[in-house]
Amino acid sequence: MDTRKSSLLIPILAVAGLLSLALTLQAQSGSGGSGRWEYRVLDTRDMMIHPQMTDGQIDAARQVGVTAARNLDTEFDRLGAEGWELVSFADRIAVFKRGRN
Repeated sequence: MDTRKSSLLIPILAVAGLLSLALTLQAQSGSGGSGRWEYRVLDTRDMMIHPQMTDGQIDAARQVGVTAARNLDTEFDRLGAEGWELVSFADRIAVFKRGRN
């Protein structure tokens, strides 16, 4: 297998593994489609992260659907404040869960 194909295969396998983990955790919650948990997958490669971003720049980015933060800790703290719990982080992809309301 050439290098390009194998470099594409690694992120695909990582996402598949994380989704498998999310489905396993949902199955372990003991419920069906209306399970106790909801999941969120955050691909940090799609984020704008820069330590000198202003609040206005972050808000402007979010208004057009782009996740932006000064650093990854800030974004994880924001998600934690919304009740999201980090379940897994691999290959720059984070999986969060929180209880359904």
